[in-house]
Amino acid sequence: MPRVSDEAIQKRIDVINKRSGSKWFLAGRNDYWCIDTDEGRTNILAGATKPRLYEFLGIVILGMDALWTKMEGLSASLTNEVGQKEDLETLLDTISYAVAPVTVIGEHSNMNSPWQNALDIITRIRTAFPVLRNMLNTSGLAGADIADDMLQEIDALIDMISPIVNEDGKK
Repeated sequence: MPRVSDEAIQKRIDVINKRSGSKWFLAGRNDYWCIDTDEGRTNILAGATKPRLYEFLGIVILGMDALWTKMEGLSASLTNEVGQKEDLETLLDTISYAVAPVTVIGEHSNMNSPWQNALDIITRIRTAFPVLRNMLNTSGLAGADIADDMLQEIDALIDMISPIVNEDGKK
């Protein structure tokens, strides 16, 4: 069996301690070795040979590297999601306060959602458009096409906002 020095084992323990905040150390004598902790936990690999401890520590480091890489990826994804959510909230605030002033739709609180209030106003406005279009058609005035275009834009806006507001609930 190959010889492994205490220093080689300690280097791997130091890597683990640095990355994890653990307090592992090499303990033992003769052929009875283990990795112990200052935290009073059970010995790790009690009775192992130094080469076995060295191999085990290498596997732990590889596992930590894989977990660290995965965590970095998840952190980047989460940061991206948070940024997108903030951008969406800014857009919804802009739309809401373009529909009506804060004195009409209010501010965000646990009892009030300006987004829902703006959506309610937009929905009420939308119900008036078919009536407006019919009035323009029957009176012979121009503008029915414009009313149709505006109705399509309002429908698209409602389709965009409704799922977000309904998913988010009261803001």
